[in-house]
Amino acid sequence: MQAIVRLFPLGIYARCGEVVAADLLVCRSRSADQEVCRHQECGSAALGFAHPQHIANIYDEPIMPGTALSPDRLPTALAVRSQAMRREALAEFERTAARESFWLTYTLLGWTNLLACAVSHYLVAVLNVQDYVPYLALWIVQIGLALGATSLVGSSWKTDHLPLLAQINRIGTIFVLLCWNVAALNVILGLPVFTLLPVLATLSSFTLLVLSMIASPRLLLAALVMFVTGSLMALFPEIGFLLYGLGWLVVLQTLGVIFFRKRCRGPHTGSGPDRRTAWSGAVPTPHCKA
Repeated sequence: MQAIVRLFPLGIYARCGEVVAADLLVCRSRSADQEVCRHQECGSAALGFAHPQHIANIYDEPIMPGTALSPDRLPTALAVRSQAMRREALAEFERTAARESFWLTYTLLGWTNLLACAVSHYLVAVLNVQDYVPYLALWIVQIGLALGATSLVGSSWKTDHLPLLAQINRIGTIFVLLCWNVAALNVILGLPVFTLLPVLATLSSFTLLVLSMIASPRLLLAALVMFVTGSLMALFPEIGFLLYGLGWLVVLQTLGVIFFRKRCRGPHTGSGPDRRTAWSGAVPTPHCKA
């Protein structure tokens, strides 16, 4: 009686010593008196999820490069290549950050955002303006100032050479659109202006969490800052705008300091898996003056 064993992680079926796959045959036909032995060998390999080379050795079959079981397709090899690509992307991002004065960009973004928040606080808390048009105009101007300042300090909008920066820009754009959506929902619901303001801090925290997965785990600390900021905004809604502006100022100024120190010590020319980047926090004492 024939028995069928499935290699679950690979989706390959072994039947009496024969592995049926689209691009790989690792089991060789044997004589009838070896049927049980072949089944036990393939079954043990399937149940134990043995290394592909071990399966090949059982039947003296070589593993063909590029096939489903070849070493270059193993999870370990994929993880190594992925980590190497990530290190290279971060290194290129650092070189671009140093060349295009990202430290100044983050500094200006932090202060322009705080200025817009301070004006919004004045309109809400002092003048009690409930018309959304002044706020719409104010934040459009703030976005224009931020984009203008970014271009003024020499930051390029071209990201063809830097996929990581392209991802960061797309995430930032989505974040801004979602913030505007929250403001629109506030108007549609007929609530007083910026009743949903703490939600912006939640969106900020989520955005930084996403960035921590593609850039650096240390951005989790920035996400925690915005999480605490959102909680304080809910507890003290009368100064919510000021708290929101200060929270982002702390995050952006910290990034500015990191990239300024990176710029001072010059681009890193090392290589290999032990290379440490500014994102990792390994920033020595700068040798230039602020």
